[in-house]
This record gives sequence, structure tokens and C-alpha cells, in this order.
Amino acid sequence: MLVCQQCNHEQQSGKFCGQCGGALAEQSRTETAKTNSETSEAEAAVATETTVAPVQQKNSFQTYVTFIVNLLKNPTRALKLNENQFGYGLITMAIYAFAYALANYFLANKMVKEMFGPLTPSLPFFDLTVPLFFFIILFTVGAFISTFAATKLMNNSSSIKNILAQFGGLLVPFMLINVAMILFGIVGMAKFTIGMTNLSLLFSVYFLPVLLAFHKGTELKGEQKVYFSLGAAALSMLISYIIIRLAILDFLDKFDHVYSWF
Repeated sequence: MLVCQQCNHEQQSGKFCGQCGGALAEQSRTETAKTNSETSEAEAAVATETTVAPVQQKNSFQTYVTFIVNLLKNPTRALKLNENQFGYGLITMAIYAFAYALANYFLANKMVKEMFGPLTPSLPFFDLTVPLFFFIILFTVGAFISTFAATKLMNNSSSIKNILAQFGGLLVPFMLINVAMILFGIVGMAKFTIGMTNLSLLFSVYFLPVLLAFHKGTELKGEQKVYFSLGAAALSMLISYIIIRLAILDFLDKFDHVYSWF
């Protein structure tokens, strides 16, 4: 069997390839079969690589949904999460903040159109949602830092990943509240949307640190876990105050100046 050295075309006779004109070389049937087998394996490997990624992404999404459903049914399970779920904690914090930003943006946009008419230009999406998302992330990070500080002051050896996983798990019900408020913001239910999103923020930033810090103190049977838990809430309040003074008030002032024509 003659095989082209350039395109691997096979033919029975001749000195040059009938397909590309390249030089032919003698090759046994065994070698030909081996070459075909290697080619098939390479093609199969490429096909596998292109299908594994979507399957893994689908499985990861399904696992996260199951994670959310289980914690929604019983939030107490969040206190048993370990370092392996810290990634879900990060995702939950991100969705929580983004849903809060979207709910309030859609509500503000709806209210502007009701006040000035449906032909009024929409509020700038990124100019509003990105800073709001960033501020809520800062609030939740402040709450997490407060919890972590109280945990370490009680000499609890829990790692950052462990505390983050449990904090994110406790945040799940409030994340779902913010997601639901997106719909109420779209239809313009102002009092309900503002009330629920701010209530969600209040519980997430001030009450969750108390709850999780108290749980960490209970694990070690700490004698002062009540004070340390309240200290976590106080520290979270202090961080929130700093964020408001240094970032949010300045943003609101700039936004009011630039978009005063609304």
C-alpha cells in the first residue's frame, strides 16, 4: 500500500499522490491500521474535549440549584457547610448584590417614566447598577469581615473558606428575596420593593454576623460568645457607616449633579 507523505492519501500504484501530488511511500497494512487508529483516537479526544466542558457547566449549575433549594428548605444546614462550598458562597453574594441593584434600577426607571411620561429616556443602566452592585458587595464583605474577626477573637480555628461558605449559605433566603424583588421593581411596586430589599440588606449585614458568630462561639462553648456576637454586629455597622460616608454620599451627590435634568 502506497501512502502520501503529505495528505496520507492511500493508493495502489504510482510515484506521486493523485490528490496533492506529494511523494508516495510504501506502508504495510499494519502500519496503515495503526495510523487510522491514532487518527480516530485523536478525533475522538477532540470531540470529547468539546463536549465535556458544556456537560461540566450543566452539572455545576444543577449542583448549585440543588444547593439553593436545600438551604431554602432548611437554612440551618448552612451552619454545617465546609470549605468545599465556599465557591457557592461567593456566587450567592454576587447574585445577592446584583439582584439588589437590578430591582432598584428597574423600580427607579419605572418611577421616572410614570412621572415624566413613557417617552422619557431610560435611566443610565451601567451608571446606576454597577455602583449599586459595588456598594452592596462592600456591605456584605464588611459583614463577613466582622464575622471573621469575632470568630478569631473567640479562638475558633475555622478557616476563611469555611466561614465564607456558611455566611453565603445563610445569605441564600435573602438572595432569593432580592431576585423576587426584580419583578416587583419592573411593575413599579415602590413601597414593597424598597421595603423588602432594604429589609434583606438589614438582616444580611447586621443580623447574620450575630447569628454566625454566636454559632462559632457555641462550637467552642465560649463564655463570652454573646458579647463577641454583638461586637460583630457593631463592627459591621461601623464599616457600613464608613462606606456610606466615603462612597455612597459622594456618588449620590455626583449622580444628582450630572442627571439633574431627570
